[in-house]
Amino acid sequence: MEAFASLYLLANHNWLRRIERPELPQEALDVLAHGLARRQLIQGVLFSHLGPVPYVDLIPQVADLCLQVEGVEWSVVSGVVNGQAHISVRNVGCVKSAGDVVRAAFGDLGAAGGHRAMAKAVIPLVDWRAELGDLTAEGLRQGVMERFLRALGPTGQGARSERG
Repeated sequence: MEAFASLYLLANHNWLRRIERPELPQEALDVLAHGLARRQLIQGVLFSHLGPVPYVDLIPQVADLCLQVEGVEWSVVSGVVNGQAHISVRNVGCVKSAGDVVRAAFGDLGAAGGHRAMAKAVIPLVDWRAELGDLTAEGLRQGVMERFLRALGPTGQGARSERG
């Protein structure tokens, strides 16, 4: 406690706030608006495909934001950066392991894994095309949804769909 108390007084709290909440570039707002407008909620799983994204860190930021939506237990946000599909998954932590579900859903296509509450998959588009064919935004969105819900199991099967 003494160490904390003395270091706390020396810390630059403005810099710490900036680290905790980094600035969001203007171009990221358009990507965010696009993703939120085209979100789909299927029985507690919020899906959003952002399309082309200017930088990869925006995808998990949107996934974190989407997990805050009422009734959402999982957020699955995908986007395309430098010829790769990036899929970021978050959950509330008291359901199946996100890492296990992501490995089951996408591990055969690319790098996939994570922890209990967050996970990621990175799939080269050439591998996606070889396995699933369709590289359109709709094809990527649909492929991510189908594979994720299949890997998630009974929670996602036969679910009603709500368009946001």
